[in-house]
Amino acid sequence: KTEGSESEDMSAQVAEEEPIIAEPVPYIAQPAEPHPVDEGAGDGLWPTHLFGCFDNIMPSCLMACFCWCFPLSRVRKSAQIENPSIFGCPSESWVKNIILLLSVYILFTIFHILEARVHPAASVGSVILGVGLILFIFVTRMEYRRKRNIRDNCCCCEDTCWDDIFSSLFCTCCTIAQLDRTEFRYAGALEPCCFEACSEPEARGGHVV
Repeated sequence: KTEGSESEDMSAQVAEEEPIIAEPVPYIAQPAEPHPVDEGAGDGLWPTHLFGCFDNIMPSCLMACFCWCFPLSRVRKSAQIENPSIFGCPSESWVKNIILLLSVYILFTIFHILEARVHPAASVGSVILGVGLILFIFVTRMEYRRKRNIRDNCCCCEDTCWDDIFSSLFCTCCTIAQLDRTEFRYAGALEPCCFEACSEPEARGGHVV
């Protein structure tokens, strides 16, 4: 080969080996995603009425009337409601809520039996437990409102605090059933089975808007 052809071959080889540098692509900032809000809470309304118990007879209505410790514990666990708590108990813990509320349920029954068969003074214990339970439900409902951004009132009160007080005091079972239906959104009036609704739910938290 001639000297000219060799130089051309070398220059071609260098050109092939020379790395290709890509031009920098300008970064375009993506818009931030909106803060997530739980389904049905964005409009600030209860998705189910306080007296809509027949929307789900089983398990919501039946359990709220006869075994309220389970639906109340499930709501607190799922919505991660910490208050009311004393030294971190029961907080949002499924086990602690079940132990506390089931103990209240058993003691309430015992005091009723003692009142009927032993002495009327045993009613004092029932009253104390009842007041404590109503306060517990009242604070739970207030915290649930905050978690799910619900500003709607079910009673004639304009203030949500008074609405929670009157609902918890005069419609205790309906209040628990409403919280249960709102949190778990049952598909029909008679599903699922009550035994399935006694299990620990997955916590899905809440977002304040």
